Amino acid sequence: MPIFKKTALDEQKFAEHIGRINTAIDTLSPYGDYTDLSQLAKIRDSFITKTDDFFREDRKLNIGVIGQVKAGKSSFLNTLLFGGKKVLPSAATPKTATLTKIEYSEENLSLMLESCYTESGFSAENLINLLS
Repeated sequence: MPIFKKTALDEQKFAEHIGRINTAIDTLSPYGDYTDLSQLAKIRDSFITKTDDFFREDRKLNIGVIGQVKAGKSSFLNTLLFGGKKVLPSAATPKTATLTKIEYSEENLSLMLESCYTESGFSAENLINLLS
């Protein structure tokens, strides 16, 4: 499901911008001994890569929610994402004091990956054990 759709006008404006950069490179190329044109080419290539990435259909949006202990972060997310259903735990004592990652799935699925994180980072071995 595309979040943003690239229109014909967008395509035209992007092509014009790339064309202006190419024109600048062509205009300056006779002076290649005096200037480094590779930076302009990098700007052009970066623009193309970033605009293509922005309009990708499989692009993910990452949002971080941070706040003080017991500030209502889980309740906020339950209301925002789940229509008020108590999917994420909330209690009088801190329950979600670890990283909690929520992703879209066609089917309802919940994995508690707390045991997959160690002091040195993520443990693939612990994840494999959890899933088997």
